Amino acid sequence: MKPVIIWVTGRAATGKSTVISTVKAALNNTPAVFSDEELLHELAHADTTHEHHWHPHGDHRMAFRGGWLFDEGLRVISRNVLKIADRGGLALVEMARGSSAEGVDVTYRRALQLIHPAVWAHSTVYRLNASVDEQAPRNAQRGGTTPDDIMATLYASDDPESFTRAGIPIVDIPAGTAPQEVAEAILTRLRQTITARR
Repeated sequence: MKPVIIWVTGRAATGKSTVISTVKAALNNTPAVFSDEELLHELAHADTTHEHHWHPHGDHRMAFRGGWLFDEGLRVISRNVLKIADRGGLALVEMARGSSAEGVDVTYRRALQLIHPAVWAHSTVYRLNASVDEQAPRNAQRGGTTPDDIMATLYASDDPESFTRAGIPIVDIPAGTAPQEVAEAILTRLRQTITARR
């Protein structure tokens, strides 16, 4: 089978993890799954000297000293997904994207700089749309580790047109679409893609 890489993207706290876990469960947990947010937390946990982050409120919430944690997470994803693609495998990738602010660049443009170009030929990208106003309550509800003011700055806007200009199509998912509905759309497209590539 030819490789298939499914990206679920959008701003932080827009339901990407729920969609990914639903798709994975429907596929009997067979695909490899990568999450930029999980990698961010793993890298921050390993950053014991706080070179790349700090805790402005003296609790679990984080702020960032530059963009290394975000960038390194995408580098790890790029290497791993490229290996999956080389083996003809299936991967699901969760990737939050937003703005560039105060030395932290989480734009799609930056993702294109960090992820190996060969990956995109095997990829389908789904973007969950949600307003900044929807993010704060969702972030609080899930026990978010980034303070609301930093979240608002990092995700004030995004630039999916960077992907479009690079020839990478994005399937836009309207705000408010139920995660199960998104997952079903992805599974339908995934099955069609796998059948066509056999």
